[in-house]
Amino acid sequence: MGVTEILSPERVSVASEAEGGVRSKSDAIRRLSVLLAIGDAALSAHEIERVLAEREGLQSTGVGGGVAIPPPPPPPSPALLPAAGGGD
Repeated sequence: MGVTEILSPERVSVASEAEGGVRSKSDAIRRLSVLLAIGDAALSAHEIERVLAEREGLQSTGVGGGVAIPPPPPPPSPALLPAAGGGD
């Protein structure tokens, strides 16, 4: 299975200055929360952001090089929704 089979283009952000740069961990969490909320009526970006920030507060999910592996989505979402973000 290739990455294009699980990651849709609308859930990818390069965080360019045109999109509003990502300068902090909270900016990155906010950006990814919006991407993850696309097409999911059960969860709002705000709720996803809250859960990701709470999880990040327990222990960083960062693995280096600007990459993080977040935890599974909170209930009631039954599916793992991939999103990707990067910077200039």
